[in-house]
Amino acid sequence: MPEDTGLGGRGGSILDRCLGQVLAVAYTDRATVPLGRWQEKVERYLWYFRSPVFADRYKASKPFRVLTVTTSAERLANMKRVTEEAGGQTWFWFSTYAALGDPDDVLRRPMWFMAGRAEPVEFPYPRHIHT
Repeated sequence: MPEDTGLGGRGGSILDRCLGQVLAVAYTDRATVPLGRWQEKVERYLWYFRSPVFADRYKASKPFRVLTVTTSAERLANMKRVTEEAGGQTWFWFSTYAALGDPDDVLRRPMWFMAGRAEPVEFPYPRHIHT
């Protein structure tokens, strides 16, 4: 991510492969960032995804998925709620370290909670889910 967006940092990296045409940014959350700061980050992502800078840089018509892995179900629920309140919907996905414990299952079973949806989904998501 460009420096001027404020979206880089220790926890974020762009996945260097494309899974089913879905690019993603992965974050590891250790529950040390206050929810207010997470909300600011979500708002910056939303601005960036809607800006011509994003479209020009990545030649993409849709935003990346922002995949966040966090410490607990409670933290996940709070981050998801704050994301939804900031206007972030299906671009933001959450899971826990415990749910992702078996690397063989990461892409095989629903373990991601998408902002704006109640039930878990698989990544990459099934084609019938429109975002």
